[in-house]
Amino acid sequence: KYQIIYNSTLKVDKIEKLITLYILLRYSPFYGKDTSFKEDEELAFFDEIETKCENLQLVSSKLYLAIWKRQVEIMNLLPSKNDPKKSIKDLQQLLNKALSHLDIPIDSLFKTVENIGKNIGDNSAFEKLLDWVIEKEAELASDTEASFLFYKRGIEKIDKGNYKDALRYLGRTLALTLKSDESPILTR
Repeated sequence: KYQIIYNSTLKVDKIEKLITLYILLRYSPFYGKDTSFKEDEELAFFDEIETKCENLQLVSSKLYLAIWKRQVEIMNLLPSKNDPKKSIKDLQQLLNKALSHLDIPIDSLFKTVENIGKNIGDNSAFEKLLDWVIEKEAELASDTEASFLFYKRGIEKIDKGNYKDALRYLGRTLALTLKSDESPILTR
């Protein structure tokens, strides 16, 4: 399966499948693999695909790979207590560029960032990135979906003891809920 996908044209959807397949095989307990991140192996995998994308001059595919590489880099920097601020800033810039590429599944990338955030703990730079991601997701979503996103983020802020930001997000939830046609259902 890896060979079939890899030999075809590397459009974003093929790269997404390839990365998913790689992650499933690499971290599958059925293969007895070590589930810890190994930066060299992981980044070499992305470099190999990136070289092929450069040869084919695939801009969106290259950007998609750069986003994944940056996410892996952030995950590897955090346990080592190295400062990930530059990588986080780079990731935000890459995600911002990806917004203008219709073939890049931005919603799944945003979900990946949110999932990384659940495993990171307290990191102010990453918290700012998560706030930015929620704002962008809300811009792309309906009012109902946006209110749910703000609600989730508000609850996360409460759990972290950041009540000022929690009130801001929960206030936006209420405003969007009342604005929505479904407000009687949502306010119950």
